[in-house]
Amino acid sequence: MVEVIWGYKFMSLNNNNIVISFFTILISVCNIFADEIKINSSFVPSEIIKGQSVHYTITIEGFDGDNIDVEIPQIDGLKISESYSDSYSSNSFFSFSFNGRTMQSGSKTLSRSWQVKPTREGNFEMPSLIVSIDGKKFKIPATSLVVNKLSNQIKQAIFLHLDLPRDTFYAGESMKAILKLYYQKNRIQIQKITKPTKEGDSFAASEIPDKPNINQDNRNGIRYEVISWPFKLTALKAGKENLVFDLDVLIGRFMSANWLTVSTDENSQTILELPTDRPDSFNGAIGDFQTKVFASSNKTEVGEPITLTLEISGDGNFDRIAPPEIFESDDWKIYPPKSDFTNNDNLGLSGTKTIEYIIIPQNDSITQIPVIPFSFFDSKNNQYEELTMPGLPITVRPTPKGSPEIQAQSYTQNIETVVTSKKPERSNLLPIRHKSKEWISGPVFIFNQPLFLYFQAFPLFLISGLFLVRKRHLRLQNDSGFARKIEASKSVRKWLTVANKAKVKNEYHSFFEAAFRVIQESIGQHFSCSAETLTQPEMINYLKQGEISEQQINFINSICQINDSVKFSSSSLSSENLKDWDTKLNKFVVELNKFKKGAT
Repeated sequence: MVEVIWGYKFMSLNNNNIVISFFTILISVCNIFADEIKINSSFVPSEIIKGQSVHYTITIEGFDGDNIDVEIPQIDGLKISESYSDSYSSNSFFSFSFNGRTMQSGSKTLSRSWQVKPTREGNFEMPSLIVSIDGKKFKIPATSLVVNKLSNQIKQAIFLHLDLPRDTFYAGESMKAILKLYYQKNRIQIQKITKPTKEGDSFAASEIPDKPNINQDNRNGIRYEVISWPFKLTALKAGKENLVFDLDVLIGRFMSANWLTVSTDENSQTILELPTDRPDSFNGAIGDFQTKVFASSNKTEVGEPITLTLEISGDGNFDRIAPPEIFESDDWKIYPPKSDFTNNDNLGLSGTKTIEYIIIPQNDSITQIPVIPFSFFDSKNNQYEELTMPGLPITVRPTPKGSPEIQAQSYTQNIETVVTSKKPERSNLLPIRHKSKEWISGPVFIFNQPLFLYFQAFPLFLISGLFLVRKRHLRLQNDSGFARKIEASKSVRKWLTVANKAKVKNEYHSFFEAAFRVIQESIGQHFSCSAETLTQPEMINYLKQGEISEQQINFINSICQINDSVKFSSSSLSSENLKDWDTKLNKFVVELNKFKKGAT
C-alpha cells in the first residue's frame, strides 16, 4: 500500500476548493478503474496424489461489497466441505490529507476457499459458476484438478487396516473391531494424526478412544510401527456395504510437511437378517450367554415383597438386551425391573447384566415363583438358544392375625370405645351474668404476626424445594427408564428443530435424516440400548405390541424408505410435500407420547 500525505498549503485560500475538486475527480477516476472486478478460480495445488487434500479457491479482485453468495456443486469423487474461509488483501490503495480533509482511493481482493478431499484417482473439473455480489451476478471461470494414483512405495510405507472377526454379520450383532495404522518409521515421519472416521450408515461404531495402543509388527518381512484403536462395531440393517475408515496424517518435517488421507481397503461386508423362527422369549440378545435365576427368599407371606434376580453373563450385545418381561397374573404383583451391568472389558462386550424384579404374592395358594423368559441368538452356530428356567419353588403363608394392619385397626377401635365410655356427664349450667365487666384487649402473640409466619414458612419451602430436587436427582440415577425418557424428550425436541429448519430451506436429505432420528429417539426411550442403533424392524415390532394404528406403522416405513432413497439416489420431493411431512411428523410424536405397550 502506498500512502501519499499532502499536509501543507501551497496555494492561496481562495484556491482551496479548486485543489479539492481536482483531487476528488482524480480519486473518482481511480475508483472507476478499481471498481472493475476480476474473478479467478483454482485448485491449490492443481495436481496431487490420492490421499492428499487441496483447496478450491475463488479470488475476487476489486471486491468492495458486503454480501457474496455462491453455490458450490458436489462432484463425484470429491468431498467438498460445506464451510469456507475468507482472506482479504489490499492493493492500489492510497490516501492524502489537505487542509484537515482526508480522501482515499483503492480496492481489495477477497479469496474464499473450500477444503477438498478426493476419494479416487482421475481428472476432475469444477464447472463455471455464478457468484452474486451485492445482488450483481458475475461469472467464475472453470478449473481442473488431477489426482494421481498412490504409488506402491507409499502404499507399502503407510497403510490402514481394519481387523474384523469375519465378513458376515447379523443385524443387531455387536463385535470387537481394531483399526490399525501401519507405517515404516525409517521412511515415514508422522507429525500429527486425526481421529479416524467411518463412512456409511449400515454399521454403528462406538467412540474411538483418544489414546491408541502403540506397538510393532512384522508383515511380509518388513518391520512396522503399529498404532491401533479398538472399538465396538454394531451391524444395523441387512444388506451389503463397503465398510471404510479413513484418517488424516501429517507427514514430513516442519514447513515441508503435508497432509495425507489414509483409508482402509473397500471390502464388502454382508449383514443378514435374523432367522424368522425366533422364540417368543427373544428380545434382541445376540452372542453367547448363560443365565442364573435366584430369589431373596423361598418363604414369605401374602403381601410381603421379595426380590427376583436374573443374571445374564457372557459375550455379546449387552447394550441391546432389554429386561425380559414377566407375564402378570392375579397371583403376583410385579413392579418394573431395574438393571445393572458389570463389564469385563473396556468395550462392554463381555460381562454380567443383573436384572432385579420386585414381586409380591397376592394369596397363599402360590407354590412357584414366576418364570423369567430369555433366549438369545448364537451367531457362531446360526441358531436360537432357549435359556428360560423353570419357576423356583416358594412357600407363601397367609397373613397372620395380629398383623400391623389388624392391630392398628383394633387399637383404634379400643380407643374409640374408651373415649366413648369415659365421656363425662354434663353438669348444671352457671347462672347468666346480666352486666359485663371492664373490657380489656387480649395479649398480642408473635406467632399471629404475618412477618413471623413468613419467616417460619421460608425454611419449609426451601427444604421442600431441595428435597424435590434431590429426589429428582436420585431418580435420574436409579431409575434408568425415567432418565431415558427425559433424555429422549430433549433429543426429540432437538431433531424436530433440525427437521423444521431443513423444511424451511427445502433441504430434503437433512429433513428426512432428522425425521428418522426423531422416530428413533421417540421409540428409543423404551429400550436400554442407544436409540441411534435401533433398526426399522425393531421399532415396528415394538410398536405392534401396543395401541398404535396401522397408519403410524405405514408412516414409519415411509420415512425410512424415503430417507434411504434421498440419501443414496439424491431423489427429492416438492416443497409442499415437505411441509406435509413435517405436519405428519409432529402429529406422530404427539400420538406416540400416548403409546402404551401391551394394550392390544
